[in-house]
Amino acid sequence: MKSIQEKAEEINEVLKKMMGKSLMLEWGIMQGMHITGSTSPYDFFQNIFAYKTEPFSHLITQDVLLLAGQNDHYVPIKQFANQISALTKVHSLTARTFTSEESADNHCQTGNLGLATEVMPRNRCFVIKKLHPVRDAAYFLNILYYRLFSLFEN
Repeated sequence: MKSIQEKAEEINEVLKKMMGKSLMLEWGIMQGMHITGSTSPYDFFQNIFAYKTEPFSHLITQDVLLLAGQNDHYVPIKQFANQISALTKVHSLTARTFTSEESADNHCQTGNLGLATEVMPRNRCFVIKKLHPVRDAAYFLNILYYRLFSLFEN
């Protein structure tokens, strides 16, 4: 039976090979490692599980503005609906999805930042801009992690 360290090394090697074939995957993992201060892809996956909004979303009582890009390459639109559902005690909730017609459907509304800033009221809302960037990465990378880790369980 392999040790956790041996599995981690194997997972890192597989991920590095996959990153070499996909710029999007490479960017996602490298950005996640940068944000979390992780030293390897495996460490990044271990660290991202600490980032969740579930434990505190129901405690938020301020006004909330929640923004999402319809075709965000990094954050699945499903997270937008999940976060809306989790904010059960907010004073008010303004949820805004940006579309391709507005040229603001990408991550962080890149393409039309002016529109995004127009939507953000000054000094009125507690702003949750999507979910935490690390958790965003977790959403599309955690499936990969579980699949890879399961390869090395035996």
